[in-house]
Amino acid sequence: MENKLRLSDYLRLCSDFEKDPQNEEVFQKIQDFLAALEVREYLPLADKQVAVLQILEPINNDFDVAGVCSFLENGKISKGLLAYCTNLENDIPFMGFSYFVVDMAYQHGLYDTVMKICEKDCNRLFKMVDDAMNVSNIYRIVQTASLFDKESYDKWLGSMKELKNVLETTNLKELLDTLGDDSEGAKEIINQLRDMATEGVRKEFENEAAKFEKAAKLQGESEEDQDLDDEDDSKVEEIG
Repeated sequence: MENKLRLSDYLRLCSDFEKDPQNEEVFQKIQDFLAALEVREYLPLADKQVAVLQILEPINNDFDVAGVCSFLENGKISKGLLAYCTNLENDIPFMGFSYFVVDMAYQHGLYDTVMKICEKDCNRLFKMVDDAMNVSNIYRIVQTASLFDKESYDKWLGSMKELKNVLETTNLKELLDTLGDDSEGAKEIINQLRDMATEGVRKEFENEAAKFEKAAKLQGESEEDQDLDDEDDSKVEEIG
């Protein structure tokens, strides 16, 4: 009969050991827990697909780069690695994306114990997750590019340049001259606004232009590949 283990028991033992690292009894209980784990060497592709979806699901929310990396790491452990443990029940699913779960898996042997048996296939799963992230990002860039034809892009580019020109020193100098010599306070405020606005627009302009150029390049490469495929098909038809 399969020896059922609970993730909560492992975490409790790890927590007790963290409080008292000299406690040999708790240390031995952790080793006994790990020895009782039943791990499969291979996870079927259908199960991998489910795991990938579960790992990536929280990334739909808005996070910074560090947040995304942390969630991916958490998911790879709680939804990926643990999927190989056939007799380990995750009885605390609400902690699925907890830093504590990941830290305890790495620090107290759970990760190493499981990976000794399924490392090759588990790395396939992790690569699927990374590939899915890359494909998703490229898809979003191409989708963004498809919203802008050349005319729309040129119009946007022109409006950004006009805004930047309005904030140039020569234009603001005319405004300052109209205020007169006794408006030092106003001059100081406008000078500060000028510096902030000019720098802000410059960064926004560069960032947005880079995004559009990258998206346009990817879209162009995709169209070139399609043209080549069409040419190859035509040649095959001629030969036939």
